[in-house]
Amino acid sequence: MATNVKSDVLEQTEIYKLPSPIVITNYGRVQGVRGCSRQGREYYKFLGVPYAAPPVGNLRFEPPEPPASWRDVKLTNKFSPECAQMEIMATGRILGKEDCLYLNVFTPKLLDNAKKLLPVMVYIYGGLFMAGSADLYNGDYFMDEDVVLVTLNYRVAALGFLNTGDEVVRGNMGLKDQLMALKWVQANIRNFGGDPKQVTIFGESAGGASVHYHMLSHQSEGLFHKAISQSADSLVRFHRAIMYPLHRTEDAFLPTIETVEHDDRFLVAHPLELMRNGSFSSVPWMAGVTSDEGLYLIARLLTNKTVASSIGPKWNDLVPLLLNYHLREDNEETATKIPIQEHLRKGSVYLYHFSYKSKKSLFPLFRVASEDDYLAAEIKLAYVLIVDFMRTYVLKDPFPLEGACHADDLPLLFNFHPLVYIRENSEHYQMSKEMVNTWASFAQDKVPLKFNGVTWPLMKPGETSLQFLNLSLPGGIIDSPLRNVQNFWKSLNLSSELAPHRIYSDL
Repeated sequence: MATNVKSDVLEQTEIYKLPSPIVITNYGRVQGVRGCSRQGREYYKFLGVPYAAPPVGNLRFEPPEPPASWRDVKLTNKFSPECAQMEIMATGRILGKEDCLYLNVFTPKLLDNAKKLLPVMVYIYGGLFMAGSADLYNGDYFMDEDVVLVTLNYRVAALGFLNTGDEVVRGNMGLKDQLMALKWVQANIRNFGGDPKQVTIFGESAGGASVHYHMLSHQSEGLFHKAISQSADSLVRFHRAIMYPLHRTEDAFLPTIETVEHDDRFLVAHPLELMRNGSFSSVPWMAGVTSDEGLYLIARLLTNKTVASSIGPKWNDLVPLLLNYHLREDNEETATKIPIQEHLRKGSVYLYHFSYKSKKSLFPLFRVASEDDYLAAEIKLAYVLIVDFMRTYVLKDPFPLEGACHADDLPLLFNFHPLVYIRENSEHYQMSKEMVNTWASFAQDKVPLKFNGVTWPLMKPGETSLQFLNLSLPGGIIDSPLRNVQNFWKSLNLSSELAPHRIYSDL
């Protein structure tokens, strides 16, 4: 294991006279560059800092190992390549490299000029555990707040989550990469002006689920002190693969229970079992969803005439596949059509049995699909939220659908320009500033937590009626906004088993 670098150490007073900042880590010195935040605040960024050895050769499919030490100053002024993955949204070509275990640090103050250490926020990206990269998430917005931001790469897909069920490949390598990065933060972040005793982990989608997995793993205990899960936790449909890691190709490379006894087992039981047994880190947790999570998914359905026209006639075959559930074989019609008709009559959910020819009908199926698992969990939350601001028109014709869909909250937290441009002095600009401030305030332990002046109530243990903070402008507190959705799911008479799927042979 690498040791602290003690040779050729520059005095702190000399280090910060250099043109670019240099910081000492346990493995060597790194030289970063200066940046400028959204509101003109100067900050320092260190991009592509090694936190683990390259997972290649004999280290492929293995838990991460510490990086080798280096003697010279390492220039950390550009992002590292993403971890090897397929371009799932387009051509399917291979992107990235296997040598990818690097992190990035953004800090408004370094150790020598910091009056006090700042809270640390560690962001974990999403991407279905199949894709993603830290280079999409910079510090331009969070550097207006008094926090240190860390983003990190971790292995995805087969290289990150293959589990053969034996000693050959034990699984969860990607989660163990994240774990190694959190250990790096504990050992090194002080020199970047961050407080290792005030670490908040946060993430969206698979990143939000990762956050929850760390709360459930004894391996991560003590490495973080607060948590934020956006649009996912360990109970969303990622977990269906936990018990059946080789059921089908797309489920083969996800977090799994490690059945082989070993000191580094990350997940030892099903998340529900761990929660029911109280086997999780009892840290403040902020969790929530966007108001219409699945709008971006139904765009694919409704803009394809062939697919859209086939949904009506094949309803009972398609619903189990789309929802990832079995319908009870004894009464499929009762299990779906009657409850759906009842909820439609009441106007409590927007789920339609339709054909493309009927322009009056919508099919926002995924508007409710991801919310079932949230409301099924019996866990003590700190704060719950719903983002209802972006009002993105996913489809304009023939089905105009408007709402905040999955990942619409990310451009409000991170600078995605030129992909997404937020005009200064616009409502989106104000919303973005308020969200970043709220996330940072949570990390800073500010109580009571507020959004745009609205005080956010803490959820009490055992509370069944959830008070959500509605993240919109002007914002406000709403009681159980998903109650109708919850009732809808309960009425469908569904089991929690995996839906029948074609078993692929390309493993």
